[in-house]
Amino acid sequence: MSGTVPEITCEELKKMMMDNKVLIIDVRSPGELEKGTIVGSINIPVNSVEEKLTLDPDKFQEQFGIEKPKETSSLVFHCQKGLRGACAVKIAQTLGYTSVQNLAGGFQQWTGKE
Repeated sequence: MSGTVPEITCEELKKMMMDNKVLIIDVRSPGELEKGTIVGSINIPVNSVEEKLTLDPDKFQEQFGIEKPKETSSLVFHCQKGLRGACAVKIAQTLGYTSVQNLAGGFQQWTGKE
């Protein structure tokens, strides 16, 4: 898994959220969600990303309550600091997703906690 991973800043993500043009996927473990979440995000732990993104649309809808993203949908992955989010971006890219980004600095950056 070499090469650069496309990243997005918190400010860019906030703008995309205002335009309702993005699906945010939190790849942290369920236990980490106790630290907070980004409103509107769904949780798919990084070790489940491939499995969940290859579900048939009905099963995805059933599990997450939203339509399964298309390969051209804008997806932003994030973890706590950015490493697992970058891994998730690479996984999505191998599955054919073309508009995927990692949140630079992860949830830690989002909440402003260094």
